[in-house]
Amino acid sequence: MPPSVPSGLRTTSVTSSEVTLSWTASTDNVGVAGYRIFRGGVQAGTSATIGFVDRGLNPSTSYNYAVSAYDAAGNNSSSSVPISATTAAASSSNNASYTTDFNLTQNPISEGGAWRRANNQWTNVRTSGGIAFGSNIGNSYDDSYALLSGFGPDQTAEAVVYRNSALAPGPTHEIELLLRFSDDAGNARGYECLFSYYGGFDIVRWNGPQGDFTSLALIESGYLGRDLVTGDVVKATVVGNVITTYVNGQLVAKAVDSTFTNGQPGIGFFVRPGGSNQLLGFTRYTASGM
Repeated sequence: MPPSVPSGLRTTSVTSSEVTLSWTASTDNVGVAGYRIFRGGVQAGTSATIGFVDRGLNPSTSYNYAVSAYDAAGNNSSSSVPISATTAAASSSNNASYTTDFNLTQNPISEGGAWRRANNQWTNVRTSGGIAFGSNIGNSYDDSYALLSGFGPDQTAEAVVYRNSALAPGPTHEIELLLRFSDDAGNARGYECLFSYYGGFDIVRWNGPQGDFTSLALIESGYLGRDLVTGDVVKATVVGNVITTYVNGQLVAKAVDSTFTNGQPGIGFFVRPGGSNQLLGFTRYTASGM
């Protein structure tokens, strides 16, 4: 018998050249093997997950999408209810954007290929139950991180905090907004704007090899005066050589550094041994170019 029809097809991000889709998983008696994505009635690709990024599109153009499921026995479901998406106008200022509420369960995070990380010594970002969190074990600065793509050099990243009520004073738990990041098999470089669960802040430059980082001198710094709690909004920007971080609109740290002039926004997490990755995370994230 064929899989059930995919439901809840929706867009999670639309730029001038890409449409990111997600949907609710189908069910099947022998197991769903994957999904076919149709643009204008013509297959545009397949996905093994419940997400897909359609790339190489024209600006200011409307596209219609539908999704069907298939199983290992060769059975195909009917197509989902179609949706339409209109790409943004072309821009010469790299005004890319991405917004997510982490509604998929993934390890590592992908959301249809929107997120990536090089195969290196660091660790994966995971998502489950609408929360993004890390998987590191607290050794050798093995932060968990994931990066987006397509952004120009001036960037804003903003996220909503999740803090589990079981998180009590003890091992370090950090959430991180990343700016102008790049990586390869042996290196990760860029700016980490970190927020500790107890209300501490820092702006750190990753220099390449694992464990090689520099805490930047803060020319302005504030103090939240309390722990982070669920619903707090953390924000980081880089414009020119100025990096600034905020909590609920309150300035908490600012630094100046000219080492990196390009790279991508992302998210990161770190917990010391004895902590739990799932106690502090993000429930929503938005990145935008300026």
